[in-house]
Amino acid sequence: MKAVIFDMDGVLIDSEKIHQQAEIHSLGRLGVQVTPADLKPFAGASRTLFREGLSQRFGHHLDWDAFFAEKDRVLFERMKDVKPVPGVLPLLQELQANGMRLAVATSSQRPVLAFIMEKFNLDGVFDVKLCANDITRSKPDPEIFLLAADRLGIPPEDCAVVEDSINGVRAAKAAGMYTIAITTSFPREQLDAADLIIDRYEELPVEVLLSPRNAYPAR
Repeated sequence: MKAVIFDMDGVLIDSEKIHQQAEIHSLGRLGVQVTPADLKPFAGASRTLFREGLSQRFGHHLDWDAFFAEKDRVLFERMKDVKPVPGVLPLLQELQANGMRLAVATSSQRPVLAFIMEKFNLDGVFDVKLCANDITRSKPDPEIFLLAADRLGIPPEDCAVVEDSINGVRAAKAAGMYTIAITTSFPREQLDAADLIIDRYEELPVEVLLSPRNAYPAR
């Protein structure tokens, strides 16, 4: 492989529950009661898909501007204490030291991406940084991963992706990239479309990512 593309929420940072808590709170302010299970199908998806999916499922005509404004307020308040996923920062450092090209491709908004890059001093680590504002089609569409490969100047077949969501895994596979799923947000059985599934980064030696694709573990 010549590049590794990382999702952000649930992959770089332990933030999926923070997003859910902010969404549950903000929907509740508008009179809509949801559970984490209601929100799971939209993990890794854009705001557009979230809005369309919730509107279709619950039949509410909500003030979405008010919802997202409140969600952002709560999200940034709680993101101050967010932690990196254990093991990811040493992995990034080792990959960078070995000359691997790195990208982040997240469905979060640009202010959230910028906040996390600054908080964990990652701006100089990633060669390409993409978010929901850079694309028109959300995961599970492969657009964001194909755009990342294009900007890296590396063919999709020479890229690996690390994802935590069902939508993200589907997008990476549709992009023709070697897909590694980490079980921070979903159980193994729901991520079984991935080429490799790990529970923690210690199970992913850097040698695996530096190997030619034909040497990668196969399912």
